[in-house]
Amino acid sequence: MNRDRAIQAIAIVFALVVMAGCQASNQPAGPESAQTGAVSGQTKDRTTLMHPGETASSREKERAEVPAPRKFTLPAGSPIHIRLSTELNTGTTASGSTFDGILETPLIVNGTTVVSRGSLVHGQVTNIVSSSRLKRPAEISLILTSVTPTGGEQTSVTTQPWAVSSQSHKGRDLTMSGAAAVGTAGVHATGAQEIDVPTQTQLTFHLSTPATFTVE
Repeated sequence: MNRDRAIQAIAIVFALVVMAGCQASNQPAGPESAQTGAVSGQTKDRTTLMHPGETASSREKERAEVPAPRKFTLPAGSPIHIRLSTELNTGTTASGSTFDGILETPLIVNGTTVVSRGSLVHGQVTNIVSSSRLKRPAEISLILTSVTPTGGEQTSVTTQPWAVSSQSHKGRDLTMSGAAAVGTAGVHATGAQEIDVPTQTQLTFHLSTPATFTVE
């Protein structure tokens, strides 16, 4: 009798041990296991996004090697030599009209070319007087408003006026003022005493305030 009870007790203990083992194997992973899995997944994703042979350190090195844009300031008084692309005439051009041109010589700051020759320039006619309409000597005044470096962003500039006026109705001589005294071989008075500034005329403007350009 005692033997039978001993056998039953051993069977019960064995059954309890087996049940405890099954419950432990079915329990979900703890927080540490979940966190480890998430980190592993993130690492896998990052690795997948990279090109073959590429590492995070190589990407950082490439970013460091790309030079940051530099800014250069052209001081006030600096000359800007342009070649006109728009014909201007006191008899046909209205005050407030805009004109275009190209940079005739590069803009250089401390030995660095910040705007190359051939870059676009834009300007405005600030004053114009037609000799035939107002019965007085013709006048024209221009300023530059912006310079657009080739492959760069448009930069606003402020220049001193470029101005020309005819001396009288009877004569065909021109009076230059400011920067107009230089580089205006093409400017002339017409038979109607109007001032004509044809395309391809070289004009020189001077900055009245500093202009800052960004060089990539």
